[in-house]
Amino acid sequence: IVKTEIPTLSSSEVDLWRSLNGWPEFSGQDFVPEIINNLRLYDLSVSQNKGCYPGQETVSKIATRRGAAYSPVLLETDTMQSTGAIFIFDKKIGEIESCHEWDGVFYSSAKLLRDFRVAGMKITFLKDGKETSSNVRYYPLLPGSEVEKSLELYYAALEAFKKDDFITAETNLKQAIELNPKFADAYESLGVILGRLERFPEAIVLMDHLTAVDPSSVLAHTNKSLFLMKMGKIEEAEEQKSLATIKSFQKFGDEAKLKEQIQTEKKAQEAEWLKRENMFKQVLEIDEEDTLANYGLGSIAVERQDWQVAIKHLEKVIQADINYSVAYLALGKAYKGAGKKDLAEKTWKEGINIAAKKGDLMPANQMQFELQQL
Repeated sequence: IVKTEIPTLSSSEVDLWRSLNGWPEFSGQDFVPEIINNLRLYDLSVSQNKGCYPGQETVSKIATRRGAAYSPVLLETDTMQSTGAIFIFDKKIGEIESCHEWDGVFYSSAKLLRDFRVAGMKITFLKDGKETSSNVRYYPLLPGSEVEKSLELYYAALEAFKKDDFITAETNLKQAIELNPKFADAYESLGVILGRLERFPEAIVLMDHLTAVDPSSVLAHTNKSLFLMKMGKIEEAEEQKSLATIKSFQKFGDEAKLKEQIQTEKKAQEAEWLKRENMFKQVLEIDEEDTLANYGLGSIAVERQDWQVAIKHLEKVIQADINYSVAYLALGKAYKGAGKKDLAEKTWKEGINIAAKKGDLMPANQMQFELQQL
């Protein structure tokens, strides 16, 4: 019997992972007389779709309206932060509860005011008389899923392969497959490496595994044919070559079907747009300033990439209702499409502030993402 030691984490490592992922400690300190919407525990344990518990109505109302006034996020900074309140000018915007270093960056667990809880938002806050620049990050910072780890190992293997470090590449790919047994690219890459090392029987087994996880794979048969040819098994190699050809034709056939399906969906989408357009236009004949109708026509124009028409309608929406947060998202896209990047940036920044104040975090986060892509 071979004894294997199970690796253990120190208390400081556990505390680090707990903090960066927002896991409750269950030691008592996380359970305070406070509405659960203000705690990370809300994201981890509350379902709005099932169950019934005391206070559910209140919790649901807060969640479906503007969200909690203060709720946990991470603030990414260049320096270690002490616990306590943080401010912008004289306004308190949150409170830092802990701070940890990870990979040369400092992450503070903070309860932040809803206006600033937008992923990627840059905030310069004041604490203890000192200004600090930060980026807002959502939990969990380190999800650590097996699929993500397998991808990390896969890319590390490719880098090792480029440097002719076949041992490291093989080790990483085997670990990637162990973590994600359906990782087709890992099987294919490992098979190629073993073929390069003339370990053909092992490489062939991997190609069989690749066929099992991806029955449509052409490369599984192409590579297997090559390996069999190297081993002098000509007839078997020709058989695999034929299978590769058949699957290649099947793939082209599937692509043709896919193109046909896309065209069908496009026609259906266009018909739906025309139907909605007619409805919105009828509304505008009665009231040219109707926000819903203008937003609807503007959104359709964005989808069609008819930027000028989109701008015309979406500007009307914001003129009529300055708090119509989703209109800022669509208008920014229209400005960007029309080549007016400065206006797109200005619009999205204004929209983020409005959406965050309203608790509309979905459009706020989308606008923040669009800003980062400019």
